[in-house]
Amino acid sequence: MRSKERILKAYSCEKVDKIPKSIMHSDVTCGYKSVAGYFKEKYGIEPDEIDDFLDTDLRWLFLNYVGPEEYAVTDENRDSKLAYGDTDMRMMAEIETVKEVLDFPRFKPEWYEFPDFAAARQKFEDRAIMITAPWQGYTMVCEMFDAFGMERALVYSMERLDLVEAFAKRQHETIMELLEYIFKLAKGYIDIVWLGDDFADNRMTLITPSVLREYFFPYLKIQAKYIHDNGYKFQYHSCGAIHDIYPDLIDAGVDAHEVFQITCRNMEPERIANDFGGKIALHGGIPCPMLVNGAQDEVRAAVRRNIDAFKDKGGYVVSNAHIIEGIKGENLLAMFDEADRYC
Repeated sequence: MRSKERILKAYSCEKVDKIPKSIMHSDVTCGYKSVAGYFKEKYGIEPDEIDDFLDTDLRWLFLNYVGPEEYAVTDENRDSKLAYGDTDMRMMAEIETVKEVLDFPRFKPEWYEFPDFAAARQKFEDRAIMITAPWQGYTMVCEMFDAFGMERALVYSMERLDLVEAFAKRQHETIMELLEYIFKLAKGYIDIVWLGDDFADNRMTLITPSVLREYFFPYLKIQAKYIHDNGYKFQYHSCGAIHDIYPDLIDAGVDAHEVFQITCRNMEPERIANDFGGKIALHGGIPCPMLVNGAQDEVRAAVRRNIDAFKDKGGYVVSNAHIIEGIKGENLLAMFDEADRYC
């Protein structure tokens, strides 16, 4: 089975010849300096060669922000209230009306430099290619936390649902504009579209599921349909304990969920496979603390546990459960080696 076919079948929860492999958000300049250093020192491999060396099945493409400096989050301006998209910024902290929410400046596709999709397809002919929407400006719930400030956003999710409704609408429109722009440029060159959000911690959702279901997930369903109508699979990111939200993601049309964090409440691989296996693919499952501090035997055992849980269900992609600096290169090697061996 070819690599691209393998991961696309996994995202349909179909039978594959071996477990697909992926490095989450595999830009080693973002949270993977220790990994890059390990492979450079031990194997003489440059960062952009690591995926090929590890024979992963998924290639991630990213947009590069080139828009107005006042909206960019950088190390230099992280404490400035003009830096949009960080939980300390509270760009909408003083906003009190629906009109102000809808009229507030939005991110635009023109503010990004897009990858050369044709060149990527030629370079990764046999791999599945996923375009990754930016986090800054293009999440929904997490962006609400950033824009209003966490405390205010949580209060609004109970007391100012008119503002929550308006914010969800504006973010949906912003996301759809970006997707339309991507599809014009990437037609025929990509396989998967990635959108992300964060609305849970390691115990529960941060706002009530009823608010998510009424104000946010109907838009997620529209986004998923648009992605599918254009011929792509849909990978959706949300951290944390989202067991009770999986039925909503499945209903919305999400093909694959990432990140799959098995150490969160009710997120054990056996439970998730029993409750939702065969209905949605899971990307991740190898805890970052284990990859940073654990032994190779622990990593290998976690890989086997996940594979065993989903062996009769399909739809599992082995990957680190998140991006974090300090992952040991030898543990990443062990993770993928065990996935190949155990199949």
